[in-house]
Amino acid sequence: MDIGSMREKAERLSSGEGEVDRDEIHPASKQDVELYIRTYSTILRSSGEVKLRALVQAHLNADSALHVSARSHEPDMSAFFYCVQRLPACIVKVRRVLLGQSADVFRKQGFDVETWEAVTAPGRRRGWFYDGKETLAVYVSSASDVDDLIPTLTGFQIEWNKIHELINEEPNTRELLATVQSTPPALYDEVVRVLEHRLLIKAEDWERLTTLWGEAIWDNLRLIANSDKSFTVRMLGGTYVGYAKATQQWWAPVNRLFEKRDLCDRPVYFVSSNTHALVNLLGGSMYSAYTFVAVPGLTYGVGAI
Repeated sequence: MDIGSMREKAERLSSGEGEVDRDEIHPASKQDVELYIRTYSTILRSSGEVKLRALVQAHLNADSALHVSARSHEPDMSAFFYCVQRLPACIVKVRRVLLGQSADVFRKQGFDVETWEAVTAPGRRRGWFYDGKETLAVYVSSASDVDDLIPTLTGFQIEWNKIHELINEEPNTRELLATVQSTPPALYDEVVRVLEHRLLIKAEDWERLTTLWGEAIWDNLRLIANSDKSFTVRMLGGTYVGYAKATQQWWAPVNRLFEKRDLCDRPVYFVSSNTHALVNLLGGSMYSAYTFVAVPGLTYGVGAI
């Protein structure tokens, strides 16, 4: 495909005119992904705060399977939900994100984060601390934590800003958001349908957003209406020595327990964030749900695992 054709297809997608296969616009390569990683790894090594806007183009070029419609004018609600579940609820108020490997690293830079509010994210178990204003501190114990967090923040910012622009396309959309909670019950559903239409959000996605944000949905949408999102990120430390120390901090009590119970010669199984995997493997559910999945030419017996 020539450059002119690629530009034409990109313009069609950004204007919302029809569906375009993302591979036709930008067939992402391994080099694009590697460039994205190198870009944020390099800029995070600077001594100051970095605007996440500098990473947006590299994020788009990486063409993530988790952010298929990043270039579209329409919100990619699947990507937005993915990000919302992996960030604390306070992220809607956050402007600055600080990354560090331990409380000592933060303290040396003047941030006593463990006196801040400890917050959580449904889909990511890591140390998060919120100062109650616009700053979120995050413990990162490995380079892979950074590889997970930066694209999540970037994706969240991209989708937030799409919704911000849609809300502000028509003047009275903000008025609807300001008064929706006092709308008479007979008109409430109609107001929601108008908002769904203007924000280009499908009814089922709106329902899921309501489930994720609960009673905070209207406050959050008003925050989106009032300002775009422009995160700054600062890495404190980030050396491999620091990562090793951070790992030692959580491994030391585990090792002491192994020694106490004379288990040091036993195999160790590291399970990624999905702890339910252990239940599935050891609890017998795989055998009780004995089924076969037929694929042309192949048959897999789940019960035989």
